[in-house]
Amino acid sequence: MWPVAALGALAVNLTTDLSIGTAAGIAAGNTAAAVAGALVLRKSQFEPALLRTRDVLTLAFLGGGAATVISATIGTVALILGGVAPSADALGIWTDWWLGDTLGVIVFAPLILS
Repeated sequence: MWPVAALGALAVNLTTDLSIGTAAGIAAGNTAAAVAGALVLRKSQFEPALLRTRDVLTLAFLGGGAATVISATIGTVALILGGVAPSADALGIWTDWWLGDTLGVIVFAPLILS
């Protein structure tokens, strides 16, 4: 499914004022985070029914907290290299990006899985 995620992310980013390179960088980061999240959940024997506390915590900390580091990092770098944001704003951009992605996983993944 990762090619669909990549194309979707690229399509959404191309609807903004971003350059193709910046949009592609952000899409690559989003895709890499999704793939990493899926892999780490699979390796941890995650059960999508979320019946065990272990599965809820695994989703929150590994699927949400850890995997989203990738998209926040690559996305922030893409914005800076693309000239969209100054490097002085990197920490704030990264933090906002990571928090948004992490909360998205924590809030919406259980709804989708149920």
